[in-house]
Amino acid sequence: MKSSNQDVQFTVFFDGRCVICSHEIDLYRKRNQAGRLAFVDIMDPEFDPHAWGLDPVLIHERMHGVKADGGIVEGVDTFIAIWEQLPGTLFSHFPRFAKLPVFRPFLDLGYIVFARIRPYLPRRSRSQAELSAIHRGVCTDGWCEMSAVEKARHAESLRARRAESGV
Repeated sequence: MKSSNQDVQFTVFFDGRCVICSHEIDLYRKRNQAGRLAFVDIMDPEFDPHAWGLDPVLIHERMHGVKADGGIVEGVDTFIAIWEQLPGTLFSHFPRFAKLPVFRPFLDLGYIVFARIRPYLPRRSRSQAELSAIHRGVCTDGWCEMSAVEKARHAESLRARRAESGV
């Protein structure tokens, strides 16, 4: 069943070059028959985090989502919001448990660990469309031309500068 943009209740931002991330997003896409979820690959050279009100560094550090009302969630809350938009699937039962105080700290910790190692995990190759966009100058900030390790170092450097300046 095809849906219109009016049906979208939650937009998920994911790293399309991360093999594990892409596999999980594919599972959600297959179960998104009501069209309540939209998916945006943050590695697309034409992706502009500012257009969504997202921080260009943080979007590469933690999974983010935007609710229909414009509210932004990140980390484990993103997964909970995804699961809530998949009624009638096994995933629809996960939010109830993920919100329990006994489970939530473990989920948060697991996500933090995964988010830190994600840049070092196997990556998908760039598609021809991505390479073409880079050559057309779409990637003007250099972010999409950096390797995952360079991005992690860059993000860490920015965090350190923010901490020094008190921002």
